[in-house]
Amino acid sequence: MWAIDRASTPTALSFFGILVPGTQWFLPDNYVTNEQMSDYPQLAAMGIEHAQQIDNYSVNSIGYTDVLRIVYERPKGSLLPLSKTYKFPRVQQTSKTPGKGEADVTMNSDPVFRAAVSELQDLLKSKGKDRDIAGAITEELRLLEEDIALRSECIKRLLEKL
Repeated sequence: MWAIDRASTPTALSFFGILVPGTQWFLPDNYVTNEQMSDYPQLAAMGIEHAQQIDNYSVNSIGYTDVLRIVYERPKGSLLPLSKTYKFPRVQQTSKTPGKGEADVTMNSDPVFRAAVSELQDLLKSKGKDRDIAGAITEELRLLEEDIALRSECIKRLLEKL
């Protein structure tokens, strides 16, 4: 597997630990480096390497298991899976109620599951801001084009009157 070796030189390519000096790779825009994945430690611990390709996720409960399904937005022709499913068993918690002789047993979500969902919410919220900005820029461009078309039409009418 090819990997970027940033420790030795910024333009060195590593193939199974063998450096090929003088090679330079241009990474795609949605490439997430290890430094960026440090923002999402739980997702990285789950083996997710391309967090910026996550499109959405869903959460279900089946019996005493929480199921997290992550859907990716992959480029056309990609051999990587479009979705991945993770299963987290519920954690049993026992608490003794004062005045009662019996203990109450509750099944809570796994802390790892809750941390992963929290990171996914943060990730998708930040991606949503980018989409909102792109949508606003597109709308402004459309309004500008309409304004230019109206002004050019007005100038043409004035020229016809002359």
